[in-house]
Amino acid sequence: MQILVAEDSLFARKAIVGILQGYGHNVFEVANGVDALNSFWKLRPDLVFMDIAMPHINGLDATKVITAAEPKAKVVILTALADTTNVLQAVRNGAIDFIVKPFDEARLMQVVNRVQEINTTA
Repeated sequence: MQILVAEDSLFARKAIVGILQGYGHNVFEVANGVDALNSFWKLRPDLVFMDIAMPHINGLDATKVITAAEPKAKVVILTALADTTNVLQAVRNGAIDFIVKPFDEARLMQVVNRVQEINTTA
């Protein structure tokens, strides 16, 4: 599966990329919202992991842009800011799931596996 990871924290981004590549996924990484949008349009990934707090364009706004143009896009929000407002806004903006940092490998792969199942049945 082709996955885009949009995360401004180098440590978190490398951890996510390492886990996903360890399971054989083709992973692309970016560090800000503008690059996330540009990479999404170029790559058309099967799944996007999107941090909320990023430079230039935050993840909630980037998610809204992506899902408005591509309603079938699979965007999962990653954040340490797990308050009700962010969760509700993420869902309103088209996110299919929400992962709170720090996360564990099992939770990350649970989401990936669910998206793989959706993609194979669609």
